[in-house]
Amino acid sequence: MKVTYMNDPVTLEGKTLSVGDLIDFEATNTDFSEFKFSDLKGKKVISTFLSIDTGVCDGQTKKLVELSKKHPEVQFLSVSLDLPSAQGRWCAATGNENMKIVSDYKEREFSLKYGMLIKELKLTHRSLIVVDENNKVTNFLVEEEATDMPNFEKLNEILSN
Repeated sequence: MKVTYMNDPVTLEGKTLSVGDLIDFEATNTDFSEFKFSDLKGKKVISTFLSIDTGVCDGQTKKLVELSKKHPEVQFLSVSLDLPSAQGRWCAATGNENMKIVSDYKEREFSLKYGMLIKELKLTHRSLIVVDENNKVTNFLVEEEATDMPNFEKLNEILSN
């Protein structure tokens, strides 16, 4: 897949994620404790982005929090390489209680394992990943331009069916 950052080509490191792939990884919670994806039950949506401290990523995460209120049967999770303390600050400032945010900063396990690490920036690329109750990818929406907002209309349509 060809992706860009501010219209300049960039390289995604790792194996390209596909529908049907199984998801399993560990990351770090906002309090620096260990997070295990396998602990989440039911249908899930994983949102990935470059940095919570940018306007588009902040907007993406706020839209996901709103969407999580419309779909309480789904677990919503955001993953980035931000430090857990930065993610925790964002949660405190926005009052986020509906969605879990985890950091991939230690090992970059998620970003590398699922082909989402932007080699040139060492940041996680933007995507929305729908995962079923068996942790299998059912839908994968990835943005070609890293600075573009994801397609939330499409995600809402997928979750409503």
